[in-house]
Amino acid sequence: KVALVRARGAHEVRVGADLSGLDGTVDVFLDSVGREVFELGLRLLRPFGRWVTFGDSSGASPPMPLERLLERALTLTGWWLRAPHPPEVWH
Repeated sequence: KVALVRARGAHEVRVGADLSGLDGTVDVFLDSVGREVFELGLRLLRPFGRWVTFGDSSGASPPMPLERLLERALTLTGWWLRAPHPPEVWH
């Protein structure tokens, strides 16, 4: 997966590595973990950064305070990987 991301133009890819020194410098934060990395994602993303969530293996993330997104113009997006989708998702 790392090779694919680099082939598509990423300058640097870190997976489970030492993240010290990255506060406020990350363009895209890919999150399949959820609760355990919630504060980490907010800390690492640079202004106008993108957070992509697609899982919650450590539990659901706490509610995202809107002002924390707005103060640095962050974009949050996600999708559901479980099948089938529960009916309430579509209503």
